Amino acid sequence: MLVRKMLPPSRASFFITGLKPGFISVYFYYGGEARCQYLGNLGRLVAAGQWLAGHGQSRIIMTPATAVPKLLLFLTAAFQGEAFGGIRKSGREWSEEATGLADEAERAVTIVRHVMKGPARGRTLTFSLDTTLPATVKDAISSLPQFQPPVSDSLHVALFSNLSHQTTSLGSVTHPPRHLLLVSLRSGHDITALLTQPWLSGVQSLALVTPVSGSLVTYTLLPFCSPSLHYLGHWSTHTFHTWESLFPDRFLNTCHTVFHVAMKLEDPPYFYRRRLHSQPVGVSVNMLRALSTKLNFSYDVTEDSLDGTWGVLEGGKWSGMLGMVNRGEYNFTGNGFIQSLERMEAFDFGEYIYQDKVSVFLRKPVPVQAWMDLVRPFSVGVWAALLVTLLLSSAFFTLQARLQKRSNRSVSSLYLMRVLLSQSTPPSDQPRSRLLVSVWLLVCLILTSAFTSNLVGIFTTNTFPAPITSLSQLAAQSTIRLTVPDHGSFVSNQLKRAEDYVSLRRFLGRIELFPLECEAVGGMTAGTHGFVEVATHTMIMLTTKYKKRNWYRVKEAFLTVEMSWVYKKGTAWKTKLDEKIKWLKYTGVIEQWYKMELQHLDVGRKWRGRGKGVNDDPDTTGGRGRPLTTSHLQGLFFLLGLAWVFSIVVFLLEKTHQKMCCSFCPIGSVPLPFTPDS
Repeated sequence: MLVRKMLPPSRASFFITGLKPGFISVYFYYGGEARCQYLGNLGRLVAAGQWLAGHGQSRIIMTPATAVPKLLLFLTAAFQGEAFGGIRKSGREWSEEATGLADEAERAVTIVRHVMKGPARGRTLTFSLDTTLPATVKDAISSLPQFQPPVSDSLHVALFSNLSHQTTSLGSVTHPPRHLLLVSLRSGHDITALLTQPWLSGVQSLALVTPVSGSLVTYTLLPFCSPSLHYLGHWSTHTFHTWESLFPDRFLNTCHTVFHVAMKLEDPPYFYRRRLHSQPVGVSVNMLRALSTKLNFSYDVTEDSLDGTWGVLEGGKWSGMLGMVNRGEYNFTGNGFIQSLERMEAFDFGEYIYQDKVSVFLRKPVPVQAWMDLVRPFSVGVWAALLVTLLLSSAFFTLQARLQKRSNRSVSSLYLMRVLLSQSTPPSDQPRSRLLVSVWLLVCLILTSAFTSNLVGIFTTNTFPAPITSLSQLAAQSTIRLTVPDHGSFVSNQLKRAEDYVSLRRFLGRIELFPLECEAVGGMTAGTHGFVEVATHTMIMLTTKYKKRNWYRVKEAFLTVEMSWVYKKGTAWKTKLDEKIKWLKYTGVIEQWYKMELQHLDVGRKWRGRGKGVNDDPDTTGGRGRPLTTSHLQGLFFLLGLAWVFSIVVFLLEKTHQKMCCSFCPIGSVPLPFTPDS
């Protein structure tokens, strides 16, 4: 058992921890210092009271039979300032005061013992006592640190006699307890007013034990039913022997409650319109229909926030959709939100619906110019090596022909070109030439086969420069800036504080936020910016809304995120929705809805979750080949035109040369190589 005294920062605290059955240790915190004392078995609680009283400048006498209730009462009185406020009392005075309150103490301890042995067996108990302190004591211990809230599976037991004191103490806790048992030592409280306090809305399991007409009665609150106050029965060990009997499910039936859901259109595949003025559809709409049927509630939705933003913290207040939930105007959001530390402090996030990635989208690189297709099968190095080999081989074969007794035209440079161009060649009649020609034939066979294969591949597919695949490569491209519309989304807030994140620091000075989404998309299509957003939503938006195809997604993502619905802080009933959402997710229903929406949006399977590759052409689907156009063969026509130009130039030069020779050398003076008589 763990008894933990949970008080505001201005008060002291104590812990009673069970080391093993029958033994306890008392941890006492006072004056900013933690003290520990081992006290032995339960039969020696008199020593516990004497030790604690000694540290509080007073003494108390207890017997083993009344040790537990009197110890609790002594601790209560001590923290009320009587022991630590400088007031000295004798052991008789302490004993008389404890005896006067013994009935209430015995009642409280009996209830606690029953809870420990029955409903709360195996759980940690955290106690909160109804206490007040004078100003002198508050000032003395104001420097004490605030203790952490209890763990989620612990039971918080609040014993009180003064309603205003206890609600003030418990209501000051930042995180309300998940399971709370209120034990009233006196009757006469307004039970409905007590259980309907706003801060109790965050308590998942709630029960109140209070004396009514001389007997103990147990109540709980069912917030969705009318009347909300629910009678559980008279207190007894037989009635409340299990956890479910003492803490029934407060949200089992929502009783047709109408939930107000804040949603924002243009968020495919979660919430959007397929046609103008049509009913909104999406994964979130399907989920709301299924959950409302299963949990018996109704809902109404809004299609946008007042300021058109998702929500950001400005001046201590939340704007957009998150602001509407934070102010209590709506119960939760139907769009998926990404968790952040800032949001988690102000909201409760439900079970995540889908995982996605925050990625960078860039304009697809411009294809290589088609007129270069004839030279692209080989790299510059291969073309240079081929030219050098051709020149050296021609020179070597020509030299070999001159060394022979008679010239052999089969070893001339034109012979080599014919082989290279797959033209037929006459056989060589010299053995030494045949050896060289055979090697040259093998080289030409490999080169022409490789050239033809690569050329066919170039003609049948578009070729792009190497895309950017990592954030390091993107950071090295100093001309590309990061952008996103400044509409209060998670990504836009992250980019605004890029200096706080390691993955974004290398892009400092290269981040530009546009007020409108179309401007950010325009920067991406212009090639000057990289669009940063959640991958799936961005791919659908670029494909369906802006009809853009010339984009691709950088393979390395900034981070992986989980999309969840957002609730107001302290919403205890969200656990019922979380259970059903988890069931829909693990059975594959949400995944199937997701696929169906992508099919309606006409988004290819290869794009889902990965983005479109730079070599994927949406115009060439279905396995159909595309015909060659003049753009594919324009390099060949350029080469042919260039040959015509050189031919014309050579022809003109020969004509000019011939005219010049005829003008200086008359025909009669030019010796002919033969005479008619010969």
